[in-house]
Amino acid sequence: MEEGTGRTKNSPHVVLFFATFFGLGYSRLMPGTVGTLGAVLLYLFLSLVLKINFFWYGLVLIFLTWGSVWVCTQAAQYLNNKDPSCVVLDEGVGFLTSLFLLPFSWTLLILAFFFNRLFDIWKPFPIRRLEKLPGGWGIVLDDVMAGLYAHLVLRVFLYFHNVFLIR
Repeated sequence: MEEGTGRTKNSPHVVLFFATFFGLGYSRLMPGTVGTLGAVLLYLFLSLVLKINFFWYGLVLIFLTWGSVWVCTQAAQYLNNKDPSCVVLDEGVGFLTSLFLLPFSWTLLILAFFFNRLFDIWKPFPIRRLEKLPGGWGIVLDDVMAGLYAHLVLRVFLYFHNVFLIR
């Protein structure tokens, strides 16, 4: 342990392992997109393998969001960068947010991926403002907001899909 910090000497490696979503953030080509693809695998594991219900999914999402804020804050400090491109754990939280309380569907999964990336890159109001929050809050909450926007688009899609499918 380093005196007065409460951290072990290896903790930057552990923090960066999680912040980069198990190393996916080190991709040279589109690390955010690669990190989101990792979240797709996590979503498939939660939905198809564990078959968790909405309650447990919500608890996992809350835990991941709070944990991501801490991990991303630590990673930004270690890397001396406000929002390092290799830190993609936040992309995963945003993607999982977009599918919360929605039924499993391959179509929704693909649309969630597309719209999540669209809103994360485009950053409509207030996403860009959320990025300015301090530490991990700014790193994570902009992606959560992108996930909420994607979620709303998916809800509209489901509504119109059901209206036209039933009639």
